[in-house]
Amino acid sequence: REPPSFSAPSEVWADVRLTDDICMAKAEEWPWWPAKTCEAKEEELRKTLKELNHVLVALVGEMGGLRIVKADMIRPFTGKPIVDEEGGDINKRTKNQLEEALAMGRRIKRGMGKLKFGK
Repeated sequence: REPPSFSAPSEVWADVRLTDDICMAKAEEWPWWPAKTCEAKEEELRKTLKELNHVLVALVGEMGGLRIVKADMIRPFTGKPIVDEEGGDINKRTKNQLEEALAMGRRIKRGMGKLKFGK
């Protein structure tokens, strides 16, 4: 018998160190979003996340919240949106926020000198 299926919020608080890695992350019902991967400072949390194949991320443009996402819900950051085959249309407000977050992500990458755009 399979355990019951449920959807729990992925937003958490933890003492973390932001890494230099910027990616695209898929959290809950949101579109793919620019994010920075985070490392939990607490050993037990780091170990548990690794065992469960999950990653802590901080979504670009979101103040203070961290998300736990499955490792296979992380993609390289290219500066462009990822089209979600399963998702439907997103509303105009969310689309504008996503465009702003992508622009912030591109500025972060340029500032880190790791990605050149337009050439």
